[in-house]
Amino acid sequence: MKPQIAPATRYDIASCMGRVQVEAWAIAKAQIEAGPAYALRDEDGNTIAVGGLWPVTADCAEVWFMTTPLARNHIQAIISAIRLTMRCSPYDFLDAAISARGGRRIARLCGFKRHGLRYGVEIWRYGRFDRGRKQERQEGCGAATEDGRGSPAAAVGCSGQTIG
Repeated sequence: MKPQIAPATRYDIASCMGRVQVEAWAIAKAQIEAGPAYALRDEDGNTIAVGGLWPVTADCAEVWFMTTPLARNHIQAIISAIRLTMRCSPYDFLDAAISARGGRRIARLCGFKRHGLRYGVEIWRYGRFDRGRKQERQEGCGAATEDGRGSPAAAVGCSGQTIG
């Protein structure tokens, strides 16, 4: 059985974060409650990665994600899940703050393009304009986070899909 996308739970977040400060846990809980959040799980139900969209405006959301050590064995599934998420997203623009080399690589493979800097962090943007459906007309919608290990984003958007 191949990895599957399912709605994220607090357990998925905890699997990715491990022991953290109370403030970090509060932010993570807010992320799964603010917008769509999904987990990519292996055939045994173990969390590979979790991520979501934080709505900023009617047409823009911030991308956030975290991974577990299992992610390194499922890079292709993660990329497929991200692409599926982007196709299913109702937003015209998705922004991600990328600070690690691995994050840049995954962003590039998924169709994000470097958009600029915000507070010294690279902002990468995916927008429907990249597919010729819309002209870029916004400066940016916000920053997102990654887990700091340079790991790829989990997919968010189309739950119940088999990936791989």
